[in-house]
Amino acid sequence: MILSICVISHNQREVLKRCLDSLLAQSMPFDYEILVSDDASSDGSYELAIQYQNEFPQIQAFQCNTNDFNPTTKSSRSGWNRCNAVQHATGKYVAFVDGDDFFYPGKNIYKEQIELLEQHPECSSCMANDYSLQDGMEYKYAEIRHPEVYETGRVITAAYYLQNTFRESHCFVYRGRDIDYMKTIGGAFVDSCLTAFFIQFGDIVCLNDAGCIYVQYNSSIWHDYKKTNDHIVLGTPALYNTKLYPMWKPVYWQSITGLRQIKGVVNAARDELPITDATIRWMANYDYYIYHVFNRRLTLLDKIHLWILWILLTIMIRIKRRHPRVPLPWRLLDKLL
Repeated sequence: MILSICVISHNQREVLKRCLDSLLAQSMPFDYEILVSDDASSDGSYELAIQYQNEFPQIQAFQCNTNDFNPTTKSSRSGWNRCNAVQHATGKYVAFVDGDDFFYPGKNIYKEQIELLEQHPECSSCMANDYSLQDGMEYKYAEIRHPEVYETGRVITAAYYLQNTFRESHCFVYRGRDIDYMKTIGGAFVDSCLTAFFIQFGDIVCLNDAGCIYVQYNSSIWHDYKKTNDHIVLGTPALYNTKLYPMWKPVYWQSITGLRQIKGVVNAARDELPITDATIRWMANYDYYIYHVFNRRLTLLDKIHLWILWILLTIMIRIKRRHPRVPLPWRLLDKLL
């Protein structure tokens, strides 16, 4: 088996059909398997996957009820579901796709990525580009999502990638030899840092082409977070991400977290904003996840740096609770980040 394509779904019957059809339409002149893991869908998604399994020998369907693992968010659900799919992967290489995304007609992106990985055994993954499309629009209106260009065959290091760019996991094909450790971690593997895990094991070879179409939905995970007070607390992982994944700093600083949002965390703690048990579990899982994703690459100095950040934020919260008018060292926090 050369390629294992892990597809996850949850109540996505119609778009899952689109996803599977687009995968089957690709020219892949090697043995491949499409592993569909469905998370307790009630709309017939799993039954649809079984129909495809009966018709196409390349497809296997599996069920995963993530409620058994007490998922804290949609993101957590997807992590458990993704790990259920990868448990069955037998390919030399592995790719990940969400059931609501699909591939541009006529593009044979996996064939190109496999060829590059075969030429570069020192690389742990191959990075392509993707398209962006608003929900409800035809695929012909899809636009290239990331403006930066990496020429085909260029090899970049993990350090360079983390400092200079970001691509979603569906842009990658990863070397399957590295998934054994992933199988031991469980549902901690959400999409956001999946690549950061795999590039611990080797460099990245680039492909100057795009294939997967990332569909922008109004019901996305981050849209849901922003509707609740909990999203303020969920933003605190930026303390980790912006240190370990420098490219994320402008993203978090401009939109999700930033110093303004961290101030919101401190002020919320001062006002004793009720935090749900689910959010506390989510944060604990995230800590566990981040540690394992980056563990192979963390130096002692990195661990001390993260420890200082955690201590500083804890102290700031306690000071703000007891002495609301005392000015806090925001500039120090900014420099540490």
